[in-house]
Amino acid sequence: MNLKERLQERYGVNQPIFIDEIRFDGLTRSYILSEISRMVKRGEIKRYMKGVYYFPKGNAKLSPLLVSDKKYIRKNAKPFGFYSGANLQNRLGLSTQVPFITEITTNAVTRSRRVKIGVYRFLLLPPRVKITNRNLSALQLLNVVEGTALASFQKEDVETLSQFIKKKRITKSLVSKLIGAYPKDTLSKLRKTGLFNAFA
Repeated sequence: MNLKERLQERYGVNQPIFIDEIRFDGLTRSYILSEISRMVKRGEIKRYMKGVYYFPKGNAKLSPLLVSDKKYIRKNAKPFGFYSGANLQNRLGLSTQVPFITEITTNAVTRSRRVKIGVYRFLLLPPRVKITNRNLSALQLLNVVEGTALASFQKEDVETLSQFIKKKRITKSLVSKLIGAYPKDTLSKLRKTGLFNAFA
């Protein structure tokens, strides 16, 4: 089985392939790089951006969000980032605002920076606490609470977040461990909105 067949078997079509993660027993790094270069010239694989390739299906192009998900959100089903800010509020149904720049909080960066993938612009932010599968939902909740003024909380917003807390089984003990990394008024908002009472 040649490199092309191995890559197609592992990744399929219209899925991002990061050059840095390609590893196959018996194939050297230099061989992989040179063979991919030849595959691009033959039109067998497409270069999406620096370090990212994909096997196209028909005329369909690779989705920028698939690239951002893999690069900054999750890998092999393990989360290390999440869409945050106004984008997260939109996803939770708390806002209809569609931000011009998509905010992502991710372990992949240690300081904030802006990147562009395809037509999308992203603002990458380091997390206040390292993101893990265990604390992901709690950090999403705290991100929303931190970024929302107390006066802006509507009754339906509190209900939506309370349902999120119950659905994700966010516990008071977990939030108590994380809250110290956030501004003091974050805990105050949890208490004053009544969200603190929704924790298991």
